[in-house]
Amino acid sequence: MKNLVLFTEEEFNELKAKLDLLIEFSRCQIGIKEKEWLSNEDVMKLLHIGKSTLQNYRNCGKIKFSQVGRKIIYNYSDIKLFLEKNKI
Repeated sequence: MKNLVLFTEEEFNELKAKLDLLIEFSRCQIGIKEKEWLSNEDVMKLLHIGKSTLQNYRNCGKIKFSQVGRKIIYNYSDIKLFLEKNKI
């Protein structure tokens, strides 16, 4: 016997928006998820943000990073943790 679950239109739209975000996030990870370290470009693409926003996140300590010379890199697990902490 299957249970019937009812949603209000608002709940349905909220669920649909979350699923759309999950699909978009999954698409952005293709080719990135196997890397342990990500470049600025990888992170900007993954988070759909610009260079100044990413720099702001670094300056505020929202995203952990490593710097070797002038090259800034991010650990993939730290980016996943950032996303998890900011999940609504």
